Amino acid sequence: MVAERLGGRIGVVDLEDACGQVGGGGRGPGGGWSLALPPAFVLASDRATFGQPEVSVGVFPPLATALYPRLVGLRRTYDVVLTGRTLTAAEAASMGFVTSVHRVDELDAARRNLLDALTSKSRSVLQQAKQAALEGYALGLEQAVRASSDRYLKELMRTEDALEGLNAFLEKRKPVWKHK
Repeated sequence: MVAERLGGRIGVVDLEDACGQVGGGGRGPGGGWSLALPPAFVLASDRATFGQPEVSVGVFPPLATALYPRLVGLRRTYDVVLTGRTLTAAEAASMGFVTSVHRVDELDAARRNLLDALTSKSRSVLQQAKQAALEGYALGLEQAVRASSDRYLKELMRTEDALEGLNAFLEKRKPVWKHK
């Protein structure tokens, strides 16, 4: 599903909230940029720009101030939120806001390659891994390790795909996913 925001400047591609895409030559200013960040992957055109200009008009971006420190750290959050400056796609990638940058004419192919890589994996394992990462993200390190280990042993290892993947590895063959 592609959801267009801000007149087509940002396209969010939803593969179970896996992948976002910032398109050709577009800008991702303010709240629109924040819409692209929750997915696990954000692909950007080399012509895309990003920014949080809200401070320039006397407000601040609430979603950005809550989310960015966790994603990119406090200093990078300050850099973007307090200055209101515009970032190139390369700067956004180097700061951790964007997963990868591609030429405009290669962006769709990069998106397809990522989706192909994801869809070649077990959906149930991907869901477990993403949920474990999200839980770990919200917890302190010790609690995160405990929660991730519990999920691994109590939920993931009960799936057919986890057993299939490990058996396929040991048997030196490609796994056959059942997505269960």
